[in-house]
Amino acid sequence: MTDWNKKLTNLIRQNDGTLWGNWSMVAKVNLGDYGVINPETAEFTQLGNITELYPNLFNTSSKSTGDFFYKTSGVQKHSMTEKISGEFLEPDTETIISGGIKFSWNFSQSNDMLVNFTAVRSDGLTPVQNLLRVDVFKTLLQAAGTAGKRSNSGGILPGFVVVTDVVKSAGGFMVASESSNQKFSIGGEAKATSALVEGLAGDVKAGYSFTESTDSIVKYIFPSPNKAVMRNEQAPQAHIAFRALSFNDKALLTNWKG
Repeated sequence: MTDWNKKLTNLIRQNDGTLWGNWSMVAKVNLGDYGVINPETAEFTQLGNITELYPNLFNTSSKSTGDFFYKTSGVQKHSMTEKISGEFLEPDTETIISGGIKFSWNFSQSNDMLVNFTAVRSDGLTPVQNLLRVDVFKTLLQAAGTAGKRSNSGGILPGFVVVTDVVKSAGGFMVASESSNQKFSIGGEAKATSALVEGLAGDVKAGYSFTESTDSIVKYIFPSPNKAVMRNEQAPQAHIAFRALSFNDKALLTNWKG
């Protein structure tokens, strides 16, 4: 079985060595989540959320970070966008129009990966020093003990973490190949599909109507087909990556990388 989250983490760390991937986006990693990361698989097991227990001790900062695009060397985008027939939803007016476009990529090798997200922002937890307050640290220490991460000296061992940054996106997709010579396509109304693939700008809405793929493609797309997204911090977001701090006894290890 392929550790896709480990492969995603390794891929995005070519640009940012402090990030952990959130493959499939099914497990929504949130600010203040605490638990254990297995460095061998990059999987995070959530045990609780410290901001829910101590809401008055922490704040959230947010900043835009641009688009989030990574691919392995075997992934090649088709040079020409294909015009296609059919009827597709135009999200700005919520009307059905005739004709659309399709973007396609070839995956020449097994374990190739494509990560393509737009309108990305990073939310941060502050101040992290409050994790060392007596009452907060006691809560974390108890959780670390249940996970086998309590040290002999009464502190917390590396590997027990608190999520301090979450990277979110308005929309995009993660795609990987389980064998060589695979293909993935996404299509729909021209303006909306282009915005999802090539980047949201201004008040344009992004979306798509369908995907196509060969048998050995693994794919996760946000949002669902014919659901429009735009640059709106209040709208649902895909949680695609995160940063975490860990502990060395009673000291904080910020941006822990495993």
